[in-house]
Amino acid sequence: MMRSSIILFAVTVAGCQLLLPDLNAVEYDAGSSDGLAANGEGCAQESDCESGHCLNNVCCNAPGECCNENVGCGNLACDLVMFACYTECAPGGDDQDEYCAEGFHCDTNVCQEDKVTGDCDEGSDCVSDECIDYNCCEHAGLCCGGDQDCPEMFDGCSVNDTQTCVFSPFSFPDTGQADECYNSSGALVNCSTISPGAEYYGQDGHYPGPGRLYDNSNSWVIDQITGLAWMWQGTDQMDWENASSMCDSETAGSMTWRLPKRHELLSIVDYRSGGGVGADPVFGFDASTERVWTGSGLAGEDSTTAWAVNFDTGGLVRVAKSETTLFVICVTEN
Repeated sequence: MMRSSIILFAVTVAGCQLLLPDLNAVEYDAGSSDGLAANGEGCAQESDCESGHCLNNVCCNAPGECCNENVGCGNLACDLVMFACYTECAPGGDDQDEYCAEGFHCDTNVCQEDKVTGDCDEGSDCVSDECIDYNCCEHAGLCCGGDQDCPEMFDGCSVNDTQTCVFSPFSFPDTGQADECYNSSGALVNCSTISPGAEYYGQDGHYPGPGRLYDNSNSWVIDQITGLAWMWQGTDQMDWENASSMCDSETAGSMTWRLPKRHELLSIVDYRSGGGVGADPVFGFDASTERVWTGSGLAGEDSTTAWAVNFDTGGLVRVAKSETTLFVICVTEN
């Protein structure tokens, strides 16, 4: 309680001195109901609070732990109407996450810490807010239920219940232009003749990557830089569905073959200078083959359009899956 004291001041009227209260100078001390802390406000002792209850340096009505926006309740949340900690997370009989503190979820009437990985039955059980096939996804934005959910530059969906796309360590070989560059006149010169900082410095030949190294000792070609194995399907041309079926049914080497992804097929394009874009002869075809199918649909599995690589220009093209004039090369992880 707070007690007030009145400050008096003296005035003289017609020779008489009067004592009047100074209404602008009111002091408070313990004993009065004025100036007490309301629920949710800070306190040092119970007598500081209107409710007469102070715990955790916060005033509240409830006999339990008091809390506010700055003072928490451990695993439980704070009732910001009563300014008291909830005592359980299922007051109505059903698990309710809102009765738990941030970073916790309600499970079997107990607030449990959100999981990075592991079993779940809803997204709120997981740090990522993604529960897929009853497993918490480890990284939000890269969650997957299968390989088809992952971007092409990923190897696919994890197989260890993290429900996360696995990044591919794929390394592109050099383009094949090696030491050859073009000067300001368009003439072909050795890249060493163009110094750093000079005009036209920074061409591909100035940044050599891992070289090209192929092994064709079997009936397929192994790229020893990327680790992929390739098998050319000859000069037959077909639509995308038949191309995909052809690779899926390939059994050479007891390996699982498929149509290549876009970046995989681009990795065997040889951008040799002088307009000789194509592929190394070891693969069995050249630029005259032109378009070769990839297994990548333009807009997902239901798309009627797929990507292909034009080995005449070295670029990607979009082609209707019903087109029957494209060639086929299959790939597998060696």
